[in-house]
Amino acid sequence: MKIAGFGVEEWLNKWEKSATYDISQSTISSMTMAELLSLDGVNGQTFYASLNKEKMNYGWIEGSPEFKKEAAKLY
Repeated sequence: MKIAGFGVEEWLNKWEKSATYDISQSTISSMTMAELLSLDGVNGQTFYASLNKEKMNYGWIEGSPEFKKEAAKLY
């Protein structure tokens, strides 16, 4: 059985890694644990404490209200 390609995914596979700004996705670039733990400036102590309270899910598929508000400020 031949399944037709999915155009959006094929386009992303070609361009997403080389784009300067990738506004085509709802995800962020992956981070290492060291990068994550350095976000709070104290080796992850407060970051981990807050992260430990969060559920790990996709979140807002269309972008969080906070993100959309900040992005709108740019335009």
